[in-house]
Amino acid sequence: MAQCLLILALVLTVVLAFNFFTIKAFKLPDAKRKKYRQIALVVYGFLMLSIGLIFLKSGENPFSGWFYVLYGIGFPAVSWMEYRNKKNS
Repeated sequence: MAQCLLILALVLTVVLAFNFFTIKAFKLPDAKRKKYRQIALVVYGFLMLSIGLIFLKSGENPFSGWFYVLYGIGFPAVSWMEYRNKKNS
């Protein structure tokens, strides 16, 4: 019971912290917001790639591992292509 309450408190703290940072992010100028968004998307892609590689290495579920790997490679690639297209136009 105590462990469940600790997990609940931890989750609520993380959600409140995330909410605080998103509210602060909406008050930033547009250029900074786009820069932070670009960085966050690349970090998220690398996180997905590392999770996929862990799944593939453990051998538990190779289908889901390949999904994470492709998603982890594709997410930063699409973000970079979007950035490049906006920069050229």
